[in-house]
Amino acid sequence: MYFSKRILGILILVLLFVWFGGCPSPVPQEELNQAKAKIEEAERELAPTYANQDFSVALTNYAEATNLVNQGKNDEAKKKALITITNADVAIQKSLKARSEESINKLDTLLNKASLELKAEVLDPETFTEIKNGLDQSSQLHKEEKYRDSISNSRSYISLAESMIAKLEERWNNAKTELNKSITLYERIKKLKVSIKFESELNEVNLILEEARALLSEAKLDETIQKSQEAWKRMEELLPSKSQKYLEETGNKLKELKLNMEFNPELKFVYLSSKKEITSKKKAEILLAKTYQKVNVIIAQADTSQSEPIQSQESTQDNTQSQDITPEKETNQLTDQSSSEVEQKQEPEEEIIEFGELDSKDISEMTLDELKEYNQKLNLSIDRLKTKIKKMYDQAKTEYEEKKYEQSIETLDKVNQLIAEYEFRSGRLTLVEKEMKDRESKQVVSKPVVIEPTTVTEKTYKVKPGDYLSKIASDIYNGQYWWWPRIFTANKEKITDPDTIEVDQELVIPNLPE
Repeated sequence: MYFSKRILGILILVLLFVWFGGCPSPVPQEELNQAKAKIEEAERELAPTYANQDFSVALTNYAEATNLVNQGKNDEAKKKALITITNADVAIQKSLKARSEESINKLDTLLNKASLELKAEVLDPETFTEIKNGLDQSSQLHKEEKYRDSISNSRSYISLAESMIAKLEERWNNAKTELNKSITLYERIKKLKVSIKFESELNEVNLILEEARALLSEAKLDETIQKSQEAWKRMEELLPSKSQKYLEETGNKLKELKLNMEFNPELKFVYLSSKKEITSKKKAEILLAKTYQKVNVIIAQADTSQSEPIQSQESTQDNTQSQDITPEKETNQLTDQSSSEVEQKQEPEEEIIEFGELDSKDISEMTLDELKEYNQKLNLSIDRLKTKIKKMYDQAKTEYEEKKYEQSIETLDKVNQLIAEYEFRSGRLTLVEKEMKDRESKQVVSKPVVIEPTTVTEKTYKVKPGDYLSKIASDIYNGQYWWWPRIFTANKEKITDPDTIEVDQELVIPNLPE
């Protein structure tokens, strides 16, 4: 009996030892779930951006907790999970605080802009005061560490502030536009010879404009617009009667038009309409004179060997003589200068140049092959446009001389359409060449600089079909196509136009400077 009781006691002790000391603790699943939920909450509160260090610590501890569970170390895993929760809470609070500060600062910046630049407290005092009170509320909530409430409150007032600023900017722009329009008209009229005939009236207009300027400085925008429109109306009423009187006195409408070549075309027609004699001939004269300026610039760009734009012979005479230049003299001079060039340049085959998506595609997103293809097509298109513009302008001039004024006007309209297309193509070409140069310079910077020994001998190159100077420069100078003017300068005796080189032509290739 005694022996049995002793055995039973030993068994109980063994069982108690196994139960309390030998059994592993359970997996801390609840703590792990809470830690994971806290990390997800921290992500929603943008802790990775605004409290990155604390958030990273929380992630590290959570990863360690899961690893400890896999190793059966549940007690240590539970401690890491609880630490993770604490780290995530700290990251959340820091993120909320930083976002609250950012929202308050943004609202304060908008409020300052509205006050200093747009005079919001004068133009919209009710909204401005409401936003200012909202800023104070957000600041108070931030001090009380109610960061979520502070962020929500700031956002609502930021939206209101942005809306108010947009409306005020529109009002300011409208007032400034009206005032600038009237000031511009006034200044242009003052430059005219006819202005001396109604100086007193213009002085009255100037007083109105000065009053409008003062109103604008006081942020009285509606009154500024009213005064600006009043000045404009006074000038509109002024011009017909006074210009008619002056034109009748001079008896020379065309000369008046020529003297004011820089002036707004609308006012040129005001002068002529006062006599009610705008005929097809007058329209053709005006269009010829206006279009001549654009065509002359294009021809000057076509001949880079000239240091100055092409000018009519009369431009070298005194001012009095140059004022009497007629469209006939200008177009004769233009024809003389462009005819020889047109004869020398062979007209390319009129095959359609397909630009596809290149015209609408962002140049910075094009591949290098696309840039090269676009560059080649633009050069070919621009070359054709130059030729067409010259020919059609000559045609319009001929029609004018043959007294076919309506036909001349129609032809000149087509010329101006071609000029618009030329300007578009030229603008795109400039951007393409800049992009190619930027990319090439990046490649050159990335390569080690190799100093070549200086040589005094010059190479020669035989022009092949499809060659042009920038392509030749790129091939010879290791992609540095922008050195093509150096080749052109070295071959001036052989090349008169850099856009026109002949196949099998032998070109001298100069060495680049060290």
